[in-house]
Amino acid sequence: MAGMPPAGTEFAGYRLVWVAGKGDVSTLFLAEDPYLGTVIALKVLDPSLARDDAFRTRFLDESRLAATGTTRT
Repeated sequence: MAGMPPAGTEFAGYRLVWVAGKGDVSTLFLAEDPYLGTVIALKVLDPSLARDDAFRTRFLDESRLAATGTTRT
C-alpha cells in the first residue's frame, strides 16, 4: 500500500516493530509504546481511504467495537 509507514518508524505515538498482516484496506503492525514498553497490535488504514469521510467513520466505529473486548495488562 502506497504511503503506509514502514516498520521501524514512529506512528501515532507508537514505534512500528513489524508488519503482522496486510489487507485490502489496512496494515496490521506489532507496535510498542516507547514510554511504557507495552506491545500492541495497531491497525493502520490505507492513507488513500482515510480521506473518505464515510469509510474512515466505518473504520473507526469498527475499531471502537473491537476494542470493547480488549483488556490492557
